[in-house]
Amino acid sequence: MARQQDIFTLVGNRMRAPLHRDVGTSAFERPPIADLIRRIDQALQIRRAA
Repeated sequence: MARQQDIFTLVGNRMRAPLHRDVGTSAFERPPIADLIRRIDQALQIRRAA
């Protein structure tokens, strides 16, 4: 359950964080949106199955 909560925390933090387009960020700090959506979908499916 902790892993799923981490995904939701990541999404919440990304939505609250200001955009730093002028600052170089790595792919780890800003995951591609498709990957983020896939991880959220996976977490929701696991949560529903529980």
